[in-house]
Amino acid sequence: MKNLNLLFTALLLMCYVGTAKAEEVTIDGIKYNVIAKGKQATVISGDTKYSGNIVIPSEITYNNVTCSVTSIGNDAFSGCKGLTSITIPNSVTSIGEDAFVYCKGLTSITIPNSVTSIGEAAFKGCSGITSVTIDNNVTSIGNEAFSDCSDLTSITIPNSVTSIGDKAFYRCSGLTSITIPNSVTSIGYRAFGECSGLTSITIPNSVTRIGEEAFFFCFGLTSITIPNSVTSIGNSAFSDCYGLTSVTIGNSVTSIGESAFSSCSGLTSITIPNSVTSIGNSAFEYCKGLTSITIPNSVTSIEESAFGGCSGLTSITIPNSVTSIGNEAFASCSGLTSITIPNSVTSIGEFAFYGCSRLTNITIPNSVTSIGGSAFSGCSGLTNVIIPNSVTSIGHRALANCDNLTDVYCLATNVPDPRDDWGDYNPFEGSYPEYMTLHVPAEAINSYKATAPWNTFGNIVALDGEIVEPEEPEVKICATPTISYNNGKLSFECETEGAEFTTDVTCSDINKFYDSEINFSATYNISVYATATGYDNSDTVNATLCWIECDCDADDNTGIINIPAKAVLVTSNNGTINISCSLEGENVAVYSSNAMYVGSATIENGCASIQSGLSKGDIAIIKIAEKSIKVILN
Repeated sequence: MKNLNLLFTALLLMCYVGTAKAEEVTIDGIKYNVIAKGKQATVISGDTKYSGNIVIPSEITYNNVTCSVTSIGNDAFSGCKGLTSITIPNSVTSIGEDAFVYCKGLTSITIPNSVTSIGEAAFKGCSGITSVTIDNNVTSIGNEAFSDCSDLTSITIPNSVTSIGDKAFYRCSGLTSITIPNSVTSIGYRAFGECSGLTSITIPNSVTRIGEEAFFFCFGLTSITIPNSVTSIGNSAFSDCYGLTSVTIGNSVTSIGESAFSSCSGLTSITIPNSVTSIGNSAFEYCKGLTSITIPNSVTSIEESAFGGCSGLTSITIPNSVTSIGNEAFASCSGLTSITIPNSVTSIGEFAFYGCSRLTNITIPNSVTSIGGSAFSGCSGLTNVIIPNSVTSIGHRALANCDNLTDVYCLATNVPDPRDDWGDYNPFEGSYPEYMTLHVPAEAINSYKATAPWNTFGNIVALDGEIVEPEEPEVKICATPTISYNNGKLSFECETEGAEFTTDVTCSDINKFYDSEINFSATYNISVYATATGYDNSDTVNATLCWIECDCDADDNTGIINIPAKAVLVTSNNGTINISCSLEGENVAVYSSNAMYVGSATIENGCASIQSGLSKGDIAIIKIAEKSIKVILN
């Protein structure tokens, strides 16, 4: 019986050891979580703070089992201010969250090429670190990984990294320049925010998104180029970068976020590409150095305070695509002397041109139905204003404190309502209407005389023959260009005389390669629009150009020697797909992005056209001679 009891106890012990998952042990002053069965160990936080020089071994031995040290756990060295150096072995594959947070005594760190991930806030607050070397296996730099490393002056980001997390280098004020590799596709929120020492940054063509406040308060930056790959600029992405003097925005950007460039007071000019459809609230607010701005005809609304406080602006062109001018859109643009509001605009927001003291004249088009409160308040340079007959409401203080205003021409037969949501009703407060003349239609004089505050004007007279409703300016748009290809060259034509062309050509196969063999099947994406003096920009035309390998003699027209291929040019217009090439008699089939058959045609006389039924922005897959081409319809 005694032997049986001993055997039973031994079995229980064996079961216990077999199911044990981890044990905490301290070896040579370093604390580990050891999984003996997996022969792995993780460095964990000890009872006492680590200090001095620490060397983490690649292996430890516990209970006669050799275990590989594979990770540095969360908070492992957190707050170890006395830690002066750390050696991380090649066996470590991950560095956990807060692993070295606030280790202010560390001066440098080498991350071995075995590490694939750096956790959130891993080196946050390590203010003594001056340099960091990251090897090629790291794919992501976590949120706040190196934030508040104020003495960090250099870091090399390897081309294995695909994303830079939120606040990854936030407040690294010692950084002066940084190269982001071509592998990175996104730059997170405040990734380089408040890196005040940063004087240059290269954003590669791989990046598609620049996060909110990504470069906020990087006032050392003097110029920035946003590549064509980027489609959106996040809110406050470059706000308070007051050292910026030039910005180039790629023609794939569709939206400029709220306060994206606010308080960039050194910025003197900027070109907004035709791809942009929205300019966010306060996007260029307080850019005091801007002297002129051209808004492309792709923009439909100018949001609140978009250009507020741009005191250096002397002129601005608003395209006829804009339908509304937001509250405070141009408030305090004290250098603005004149502005033409296109006849597409239906509303002018509150304080839209507040404090534009040098404005001497303003043309309000017939399309406008409402003028917001204080819209032209403080425009002390105005001497007269014409209110078209389309206006039905004028907000409180809309023309307040316009000291030099002498004549108001109101063309409306029905007296516009001057009341707002608060019940106030004096658009001319502080402008001394008692010393002004109000010109109105003869048949409406009595109505104006009976309605406050219009009846406060010193003189109310009938419109004479010289005062007529302003003619709506003729809007001329440059003719849409066409694209053709011949003898290795793209050609553009436009019916508008003197037209010039702005073109963007990208190649889908332009990449950095590391393989021993490279297959070329270049496809070129082409976009072009035409401009001419006295005309608004034309619509943008997109096309796709590629080469189809075929059983034919080498085509010298391709510009590629001894390659049996034919050039194919694909354009689209309102759902009709047009194919131009010399593959006479070849069948062309079109499919939607979900592989549904759309239609087909045969190439005759070098052309084929297919009514696809697809909409603008849809993706079409075109199959010619076993070659598939992907295009986006325009």
